[in-house]
Amino acid sequence: MLVAFAAVCMAAAAAAASSGASRFAVATTLRWVAFRTPSDGAGLFQTERYPVSGNGPVKCVLYTRATTDGGASFGPVGQLLAHTNCGNGVAYSAVAFAGPHDLLAYGPNLAVSHDMGRSWQRERLPGPLAGMTTHGASAWAIVADRCRAVAQLCGLELLRSQNGGVSWQLLRPQPPDRTTPSAPVFDAEMATSTLLARTPDGTLLLALPGSLPGIGKPAPATGTVQRLVPGHRHWTHVAAPCDSGLYQSELAVASDGVAWLACAGEPGVGLQIKSLALSSDGGARWTVAVAACGLYLRHCHVQMPLGGYLGGLAAVSSHTVFYVGDRGSLAGTFDGGRNWRVWPQIGNDAAGSLQVTFINAHDGWAIAQGLGPSTSLWRTRDAGRTWSRA
Repeated sequence: MLVAFAAVCMAAAAAAASSGASRFAVATTLRWVAFRTPSDGAGLFQTERYPVSGNGPVKCVLYTRATTDGGASFGPVGQLLAHTNCGNGVAYSAVAFAGPHDLLAYGPNLAVSHDMGRSWQRERLPGPLAGMTTHGASAWAIVADRCRAVAQLCGLELLRSQNGGVSWQLLRPQPPDRTTPSAPVFDAEMATSTLLARTPDGTLLLALPGSLPGIGKPAPATGTVQRLVPGHRHWTHVAAPCDSGLYQSELAVASDGVAWLACAGEPGVGLQIKSLALSSDGGARWTVAVAACGLYLRHCHVQMPLGGYLGGLAAVSSHTVFYVGDRGSLAGTFDGGRNWRVWPQIGNDAAGSLQVTFINAHDGWAIAQGLGPSTSLWRTRDAGRTWSRA
């Protein structure tokens, strides 16, 4: 362990001693990574302090550490982002670059760093942040400003920053449909659902999960993707095939502009029916890439792995896409969804995988969740054909 990192653990030990705790344990996990080059990036870490007896609160410390060797090692601990009771949820669940040195920590809160995470400035938004996409120094964010617990619905607003997250303005025009069930919004706040994406030509894509159909009713066979082309004054609605149901959705755009939409039905006990749609024209038209296929669906020839839940999605090209999620390992296809490969060492059925991300057509990273509070970072340099520990 680095000296700076050891200082975090020592601080946790001192806090425990002052509170009268006799025995406690300290565990650290890597929650998220972001890279701006194949070597330079940052990781979001969480250190937990909990009583060995199991009686008492669990305290969490969130912070970032920079890397200059592709994640093989991380530097000193930066300014702490949050020091909270873990039972109340985490204040930050992901990090993203918005410029050469500007780093954003978000979900549901937002903090901005202009020095690779050594210091942070907390930003105030109209509500919890439920999604983020960046390009250069520009960033677009989804804010959940009106969540109604009784109706289990959330109203959303889109914000834009053109200066690395320093200031934010309401995006004009706003998408016409901005109400969605609260469950996927809360998932998005924890970075387990991606609702907003940007294509290389600047088109914004927004995919919001719909309401559950109800007991005994079939899931809708299509979803709606809202699309805003640069320079246009109105959003357009585009139908996308989602025959697995749209309880949860994931958007991802490859570096060549090909867009993927993953849909998933209501999760079961370690299982979730999933499907994929593909767009080669910036989201204007969508076609079925992988049809829904599950335990009770007949005529199944090709399917995404049924085990595990849908989490993060990373697109490499029109043929290659990967996804991760709880209770499942990293899974991917190299032929547009006809065949699938699973990497059991990157996650497993008991824990799962946390993140998969690519910065170009070759370099990517994945985070595996181990049993207990442990994670591991994996890297590929050949578009996901082979993975090794970073």
